[in-house]
Amino acid sequence: MHEFEGTLDGRGLSLAVVVSRFNEQVVSGLLKGALSALSACGVEDDLISVVHVPGALELPLAAGRMVDAGHDAVIVLGAVIQGETDHYDFVCAGAMRGCAQLAEQTGVPVLLGLLTTANLGQALARAADDERNKGAEVARGAVAMATLCDQLDQHIDEHLDQLYDELDDSAGDDQPSDDPSCGDGEDDSADARRSDVPATEPGQ
Repeated sequence: MHEFEGTLDGRGLSLAVVVSRFNEQVVSGLLKGALSALSACGVEDDLISVVHVPGALELPLAAGRMVDAGHDAVIVLGAVIQGETDHYDFVCAGAMRGCAQLAEQTGVPVLLGLLTTANLGQALARAADDERNKGAEVARGAVAMATLCDQLDQHIDEHLDQLYDELDDSAGDDQPSDDPSCGDGEDDSADARRSDVPATEPGQ
């Protein structure tokens, strides 16, 4: 049985953090928590890219650019606070759907730390400098998923190499033998027929 699990060893990982500026007093706390968690996981500062976008709906597009840039995982941070209109539902659904589709289509982990709260107080509580910080939680999840995907990629490569080796061995078993003592049946029959023809004396 093969079992795989990501780790929090972020050494050598290249990560991107895409941050919405809307509700900046909340998002700044999320970003601080995320960067602190990445540092604790051993991710080097020069391997972290931080991208700021105007609002939550712009998050998926910028995250896609970071995937294209070759980052091992992308962390998406934002805060949408419920108002009296349905705009809240539209923004939340659009941002979440876009990030989920990006991860599914590219195979690169896109971790969503988008707060969707009923009021500002709830959002600030989830962005505080403590163990409840959603940015830190999502950052650790990004490291875990990036290392897990690396393990799975290695397993796939090893499995394919094993299959190719088995196919090569099977093809080798099907090759005709070079042993001259092994005739092909047809030549042996022809030789036998020629041996049955009586020799003709000269002049007959």
